[in-house]
Amino acid sequence: MKGWRDRWVAAILIVLLLAISAGFWLARPHDRPPLALLTALPIIWGETDVPGVLQGRSAPSLSYLWLQKRHRVVPLDVLDPAALSPHKLLLIAQPRALAPTELVALDDWVRAGGHVLILTDPWLGWPSSLAIGDPRRAPTLALLDPLLTHWGVVLEAPREGDENEVERVVDGRLLRTTAPGWLRATDSECLVGEGDLTATCTVGEGQALIVADADLLSDAHWRSSRNDAILAGWLDRVSRKTR
Repeated sequence: MKGWRDRWVAAILIVLLLAISAGFWLARPHDRPPLALLTALPIIWGETDVPGVLQGRSAPSLSYLWLQKRHRVVPLDVLDPAALSPHKLLLIAQPRALAPTELVALDDWVRAGGHVLILTDPWLGWPSSLAIGDPRRAPTLALLDPLLTHWGVVLEAPREGDENEVERVVDGRLLRTTAPGWLRATDSECLVGEGDLTATCTVGEGQALIVADADLLSDAHWRSSRNDAILAGWLDRVSRKTR
């Protein structure tokens, strides 16, 4: 009798789990636009390893959870034609050093009609428990200068007075971040705006929107600002031609 009861309870639990799972998938919005993501920032799982995530010692950042609600996020580990070709919109946020072949693949993809939002920080202030130089830590310095120069824009170090926490108004909304850089156009195909914080570049058939900061994605700044609305505006602006 006890064995029968145990099997019955197990069956009920399985049905409940299947119902919960089905409800979860049905509730997911399937009309979210896809977004490829390349980043060295610890926004997806934090700075811990897989056991640490399973034990609850780390979790996705608020900015990444927001991205997931708005987009079907597809994290990329490498940039090559096979990884890029399925996508029309890409977010790059303080990436690791890209191999020359990856830079060429990215340039080719944009010129063929891809649209990319790049957050590149000349002096990242992201809090980290890892030592500088640890390969698991996001790079402190921006590593995309050759590509940006090729497109016609130069990333400069933070101006005097912008070395620490900074507040700016972008599109009527409060942006909070740490030590943002600024951009200087060297080609007529790039238009600098928003107090030199951003540059919009036409690259072949595609478009690149470059932002001289990546700290704006950190939880500390995300909680007390409208960084979410500002990021949404940038993504909408750069993706307009993809719709």
